[in-house]
Amino acid sequence: MLLQEFRLDGRVALVAGGGRGLGRTIALALAEAGADIAVAARTPHEIQETAEQVRALGRRAVALRTDVRVAREVQEMADRTVAELGRIDILVNSAGLGLEKSFMEITEEEWRQVIDTNLLGTFLCCQAVGKHLLAQGQGKVINLTSGLALRGIEKGAAYCASKGGVLQLTRALSLEWAP
Repeated sequence: MLLQEFRLDGRVALVAGGGRGLGRTIALALAEAGADIAVAARTPHEIQETAEQVRALGRRAVALRTDVRVAREVQEMADRTVAELGRIDILVNSAGLGLEKSFMEITEEEWRQVIDTNLLGTFLCCQAVGKHLLAQGQGKVINLTSGLALRGIEKGAAYCASKGGVLQLTRALSLEWAP
């Protein structure tokens, strides 16, 4: 009876970073709760595998090869989700990249890869999907962050900075979108 309160039948969830790990686990849990799933990530075989697992649960699924660091690809991801599944009700930003390296050894390219994947990717996904959610007048955004958003860790400067940014972005969006 209690689980009926958590059913997502008729809802569509877009899971960025849903090809493996925590993103895949979340995508499958949402499908088990009744949601149709758009799975987005950079690796085609991983998103196809997740989409097949979602379909095996009796839900609709679409696999969208997307680099969350590229605005055009992110907008296409959102638009294709709506075109193929009819709407977006839930956005899960789980695409992420870690880097364990001493601060003085991090190259600018490595720094940008982590920041662009974790923070810029979350920003771009929220903007692209936010257009649809705001037009519908409802929806949920789930941005994955880390305890390291609040405390540093040795050899984790880029990751900690990116997740701290995601935390503050999420707080700011909650004030704008759900006052």
